[in-house]
Amino acid sequence: MILVVLASLTVHAAWRLNYHQPGNPFELLVERPTSTDVRNLAKAIEDLSNQREQQRHSVKISVIGEEDPLLAWYLRPFRELQFVSGAGTSPSPVVITPLAETQHLPEYRGARFRLQSSWQAASPSGHDLINWFLFRESLQSPVHRDVVMWVAPKTEE
Repeated sequence: MILVVLASLTVHAAWRLNYHQPGNPFELLVERPTSTDVRNLAKAIEDLSNQREQQRHSVKISVIGEEDPLLAWYLRPFRELQFVSGAGTSPSPVVITPLAETQHLPEYRGARFRLQSSWQAASPSGHDLINWFLFRESLQSPVHRDVVMWVAPKTEE
């Protein structure tokens, strides 16, 4: 009987992990799930590059901050991707900054994208524990890591 209960709980947890919500930070098997928004960021940059350069991966991208493996992986097709410590004198057509950092980029337009979310269980008990186990809901909010993609206005040549 105990094996049947444990097996059903295992199937329940695995089913929800694989099919319920992609990148759910309340799943304990994935410490910091990657948001599906990262693909949207890469697609937006590809579309911009195609529109401006007539090539999908030729636009110059500057990522402000230290090298981020997640962004480096998803933006690997771009030949002109660089990680810089601060905005230089001549910024790139696309600049990616952490949400917390404010950059002085006149006339640039920004769009916010979520990279990852994480959640640390704070030892729930009773009803909160059952609610988390069955529905993956918690009173404690997950922590998100967001970036802003800044795009320079198109210059007329």
